[in-house]
Amino acid sequence: IGGRFSEARARDELFAAMGVGAGDRPRSRPPARPDPADEVSGTAGAGLRVRGELLRWAHGWRRLPGSSRRPKRAPRTLDRHIILVHIPKTAGTSLYNSLRRWSTRQHAIRFERGDAADWDRFTALSEERLGELHLIAGHFTLRQFRQRLDERWSPITVLRDPVERTLSVYRFVLGEPLHPWFDEVHDMDLEHFLEWYGRRPHVRDQQCRFVCGVADAEVALEALEQGFLLAATMDHVEAMTARLSAYLGYSLELARDNVSRPVALPTDLSDTARQIIEEINREDIELVRRVREAKVLGQLVVA
Repeated sequence: IGGRFSEARARDELFAAMGVGAGDRPRSRPPARPDPADEVSGTAGAGLRVRGELLRWAHGWRRLPGSSRRPKRAPRTLDRHIILVHIPKTAGTSLYNSLRRWSTRQHAIRFERGDAADWDRFTALSEERLGELHLIAGHFTLRQFRQRLDERWSPITVLRDPVERTLSVYRFVLGEPLHPWFDEVHDMDLEHFLEWYGRRPHVRDQQCRFVCGVADAEVALEALEQGFLLAATMDHVEAMTARLSAYLGYSLELARDNVSRPVALPTDLSDTARQIIEEINREDIELVRRVREAKVLGQLVVA
């Protein structure tokens, strides 16, 4: 009786000293393996047992008042399967890295180039490997992803203001000597780059094409509302991430990754440059405007 009384008193004194109220204190529970404190008798043993209990509490049960340690995250929901349709230069790398902490590295794969080699790697994935994955990301359209991934897989995406995105492409290419376009465009000014860029058919209204396969804002908007789990512009990516965190049972934290190296740009776009960008992105401009107004779109929003 004396030993149990000493232990209870020691617990009460230590919790009181830390300012932990009775209702917030953890319940005692047996250790998962033999505790050295169990071999010590008397008040000293009680103190060691309480100290062990506090350490276990701090390391997993909950956050101690005044502690800088993060609270334990909510349990991951690992029956989810996420496709990140990564439109280039839309913060997709940051979102992927955050999602990979949810899925864990061994259950995630990314096709960051979106080229023929990446496509061959994607189509060559075995059914066994697909069954292990919870996160697949890459520079592929949703239609391309759907050639291997069924409806168990829920797509998400982020869109960006087309003017900002086009300028980001320019900065990125000029800042990356290993980029396949670098040798051809590194000495071009912005207007010459835009003229060259606009002649490449796959870049026109590229955000619409990634979402629905065609350069049509109305079709793309319907696809986002009905066929995507979540979608938002970069202006509202935090709101989208909050909904996604609740869906996954995991607090996603975004950081800025893959930021383009700084390249000098004119303070104000010339009329010619702006006209070229708007002509290249006519449907994308309308799509982004509508998505920005809605803030967040997708099946989770409807539900």
